[in-house]
Amino acid sequence: MSGRKGAVCISCHSIATVNYLRNEGKARRSGQVLMATVAEGDRRRMYFLPSEDDITAADVARPDAIIGGQMAENPRWFSLQGMD
Repeated sequence: MSGRKGAVCISCHSIATVNYLRNEGKARRSGQVLMATVAEGDRRRMYFLPSEDDITAADVARPDAIIGGQMAENPRWFSLQGMD
């Protein structure tokens, strides 16, 4: 399952609908876990388990300021408008 249908847990294989994921995110009950580090290889990407140093480096605070502006209504056209 992928895309607009939702997601499947990589640990227990439970299905999470898009609505469930959106509601959890809006309620700030979703988090993040560094699952891999990625490096450029010979015409491909290489994925590695993160080290303790990688995990520490990725653990940064959420910024106080956020970017303002309006997004385009067409999801295929990404452009920030009204930036000050």
